Amino acid sequence: MRGILCLVASDVRYGMGDAVRGRLALFAVASTVVLFLSYALANVMIPELEGVTLGESLLFVWRGTRPYVAQSALPFKVPTQWLAVIACATYVCADYPVRDLSGFGAQVVVACGNRWKWWLARCCWVVACALTCFLITVAVGLALTVVSGGEVSLSVRPEVVDVLGVGSHDLLLAAAGGLTTDGDYSLGVGTQPQIPVIGAVLAIPALLAASMMLEFVVALFAGPVAGFAVGVAVPFASTLIPAGWLPGAYLMMGRTSALMRGGTSPAIAAVVAGAWIASLAIAGGIAFRRMDILGRREGDAL
Repeated sequence: MRGILCLVASDVRYGMGDAVRGRLALFAVASTVVLFLSYALANVMIPELEGVTLGESLLFVWRGTRPYVAQSALPFKVPTQWLAVIACATYVCADYPVRDLSGFGAQVVVACGNRWKWWLARCCWVVACALTCFLITVAVGLALTVVSGGEVSLSVRPEVVDVLGVGSHDLLLAAAGGLTTDGDYSLGVGTQPQIPVIGAVLAIPALLAASMMLEFVVALFAGPVAGFAVGVAVPFASTLIPAGWLPGAYLMMGRTSALMRGGTSPAIAAVVAGAWIASLAIAGGIAFRRMDILGRREGDAL
């Protein structure tokens, strides 16, 4: 156990080098741009909107899109902003483990005498990267909440959710008290009851870690380019395929059961994330034990 902790500490120290710090900065910029674009949209659609809650700030970044329904009259909207955030998060740890194993890391594996230690340490590093990305969005969202004069609460107002094009319209109307004769929400945005989304928020880092773990495993065995492609393609597939086993389906806050009828459960989201992380860690570790690392070259770089 001590050996694993030492390797994790080494990864945090050296793995967060200039390249990774630069990618985290890119993720921060992308998250900030998405956040303020969504905030600008909400301000245009709701002129009386003033402050936004922390929950709404995070919804701006992680909202995703409504499920794809082939027979629906509503056109499917590709969540380009959400996908951009996912792609930047995936890019953070795209090739560090592969580069490390192609160089000094191979000597560390031999010195450890146990490949599982190196493998589990890298899995912990990926989880740490996912948590760092999530905390960046919390920091950026908190800054917007404070500047706009909103409440620091993990809750959202129905009209704000509705203008973002997520959630179930009838469920949001019921929460807001119905419509006026003009077709507007019966309660002003400043007096609307707030819907708690704490469960959906707390599930985000685990789900993001599961998605980044998949990218890490594919990158190690098939190359960083293939890993990055899979890391973006699987979340995109989650927007189209109604599969409850894909972590991307739960990574969209707009699909949580608090905002959408038949939506995702935060408890199930945590189970799915845990199952993906554990399965990838075990299956990848078993495959890594049989992997030729001494003759390995760095290959594709991102």
